[in-house]
Amino acid sequence: RNYFSLGFSVINEAGRANDIYSSVGTFSWGGAFSTHYFADPKEKICAVLMKQMWPTSMGGELDRKFDLMIYQALDDK
Repeated sequence: RNYFSLGFSVINEAGRANDIYSSVGTFSWGGAFSTHYFADPKEKICAVLMKQMWPTSMGGELDRKFDLMIYQALDDK
C-alpha cells in the first residue's frame, strides 16, 4: 500500500505493488516527462530512470519493468 507525501510516495505495508515486492519504507516518485526514481532503504539501493516521454501516461509500464529488473538482479545475487 502506498501513502503519498510531499515529493514521494512511501510503501508502509509488506506486499506487492505493481507486481514488485518492495520493502516497507521504499519511497518513489515520478516527474514531468516520465522521470522515475525509487529508494529502498532496507535493500540499500536507489535507482533513477531518466526519460523524456509525453504524454506521461506512456511511461508507467517502462517504470514497472525497470523496478522489476532491479529487484530481479538483487535476487540473482
